[in-house]
Amino acid sequence: MRLPWVLLLASAFLLAVVVGAFFLSPSLRPAAETHPEYASLDSTTVGSEGTAAFGYLMALGVLATTGVSVVIGVRRRGRSNALARWLAVGFGGLALVYTALVLSYARYAAGADTALFLGLPAPTAWMLYGAWLFPLLLILACVARFEDYLSRDDERTFHEIVRSRRSGRGRDAG
Repeated sequence: MRLPWVLLLASAFLLAVVVGAFFLSPSLRPAAETHPEYASLDSTTVGSEGTAAFGYLMALGVLATTGVSVVIGVRRRGRSNALARWLAVGFGGLALVYTALVLSYARYAAGADTALFLGLPAPTAWMLYGAWLFPLLLILACVARFEDYLSRDDERTFHEIVRSRRSGRGRDAG
């Protein structure tokens, strides 16, 4: 399947999630109650499951549309290159890290998992060490595979533009 069609499908999925959440929102609104110890804090235990599910699906839709858009942007002449493949795998990995974070939070909220990882509760550790640091791998992939993105023709054109501007013949010279 061609990437613009994948982008269209990911965008349609994201739109369906947003529209679905909007029309189902009266049944998804959590019933906020004043916290028993802290009057300025509201809490809920009823109605938040559906909200969490729509939030998770929306985040996956955003990751999918962003990832496909980035991969489309780094392809050369309509063909994938090593950088596009690295970024596609990277965005897929980021979706897996986010899924692990959500599942970890669900276990933690249910009281089933109270283990610490490097001094932090598991959901917080997934957020800090996974969701925040994982994009650094995408940046490193871009740095390592930058040569795949630029061709010799691009480099030649760049040097011609620089020469013409320095000699005063360029469009913006002067």
